[in-house]
Amino acid sequence: TNASFLIKPAYGFKDGLFTGYDAANRKYDIATWGYQADDAATAAAAANAAGLPTNGAVNAIAKRDMTLQDPQTVFQLMKQHYSRYTPDMVSRITGIPADQFMRIAQLVGEMGKPDKVMTIVYAVGLTHHTTGGQLIRSGAVLQLLLGNMGRPGGGMNAERGHANIQGNTDNAISWEILPGYLRIPAPGQTNLDDYVKASASKRSDPRSWNFFGINYRKFMVSLTKAWYGDAATKSNQFAFDFIPKPAKNSSWMSIYDQALKGKMQGLILSGMTATSIGPEG
Repeated sequence: TNASFLIKPAYGFKDGLFTGYDAANRKYDIATWGYQADDAATAAAAANAAGLPTNGAVNAIAKRDMTLQDPQTVFQLMKQHYSRYTPDMVSRITGIPADQFMRIAQLVGEMGKPDKVMTIVYAVGLTHHTTGGQLIRSGAVLQLLLGNMGRPGGGMNAERGHANIQGNTDNAISWEILPGYLRIPAPGQTNLDDYVKASASKRSDPRSWNFFGINYRKFMVSLTKAWYGDAATKSNQFAFDFIPKPAKNSSWMSIYDQALKGKMQGLILSGMTATSIGPEG
């Protein structure tokens, strides 16, 4: 996990907000949330020492404290963040009586042993919730802390509709992805190199293979060649300019808001029902 990774010193959480909040636009600049990284030379040396390919991809090897004692480790920051959620606070937020919560916590805490394992299974109840992404990630973090990942009977397991939600994901029906789980280009990414640099995952652990990240450019070129054939050539950045670059957020939450304001001019649906697929649908 990234529990031992060191977060940048500028990161913080105060008065219910993380650092980097833009009140005018109601969004975060997450630059301060990143890992403290070794310099490029050290990162390259670590990758070479591990005998891993890079295909020219930039490494960003995170600094770490394997003892987990440094206050800037992900583990310590997470521990500090969750310390506010006492049984009484959980009861106030959720309505679950504190004594019942403690019984649940004790039961869950007894898992993750050599003779006991726990799985979390979720369906569209979490997927469609407005905070579903946070809930699912929280479950994954809990399972990691308990040691229930990678064990028979453990994990964070989705039981979701294969013909709707999963099909939407795999076929890139959502606005923010292209087929193959590639990111949609953004305004300002004027060429393929800019796009790959901004989109491809970076190797943060010297032992990480990072297969998707180091081959990101190849996957994108394969897609544009499949779409545009002979019109996609090396001389024209494999027709990268042909791909739209949306300037605004077009997620479900955003487009419903735009529709209510009378700003939606049209909506094309592919194998889905707009009234039931989105959050709270």
